[in-house]
Amino acid sequence: MTDPVQSIWAKYAPRIAEAQEEQAKEHTRAFHEFAEEQIGDLPAILLTLRRYATMQESGCFNDDGDSPQVRIMRSLWLLSPEFSPANPNGKSFARKHRGIDFAFYGEELGAYLRRQFGEGKKTGDQQGRQTVSSGGNWCASIIDTLASQYGWSEDDILDIPTIRLMAYINQITARITGNRQQNNPEADRLRQEFMEEAKAQKEEAS
Repeated sequence: MTDPVQSIWAKYAPRIAEAQEEQAKEHTRAFHEFAEEQIGDLPAILLTLRRYATMQESGCFNDDGDSPQVRIMRSLWLLSPEFSPANPNGKSFARKHRGIDFAFYGEELGAYLRRQFGEGKKTGDQQGRQTVSSGGNWCASIIDTLASQYGWSEDDILDIPTIRLMAYINQITARITGNRQQNNPEADRLRQEFMEEAKAQKEEAS
């Protein structure tokens, strides 16, 4: 008779492996000279702290401000290679893309942000969401860590892609703590789900 826990693990093992492989690909890609990004069908820049701060200041992550459609369009514009500080509102961009599927691009923005912060993609049936760190305090913490560890200037750090910054932070943390295990939020989430489902199965069988 097949062990029910083994059956559950057989369901989760490939998803965990996929999350680990995806993260490895993203970390390698972060240092590729010609790395490009997309949000849905639209080209996008590699996110930097400077652009992240602009998004924060522009209300892209503020649920209490403009409608989700306005915030999604503003985010797409700020992340577009066409963005120019001389045209911060991007009215022509908004007119050109006003017919987009906002639900789809909201999910794609969430996936983009996870990639930029080195979290890989959600697997299985998980919905993509825009999740962000705590604004200016988080940016200041990243700058303080890298400046104190490597002696880099604020301007240099602000213009390094965030996925590279997170790779550096992970290496600094590993060196200081002696823990070389790579952080993978999606793989950790799947392992936790497996443990909870396996526990429930054992309790049901007892």
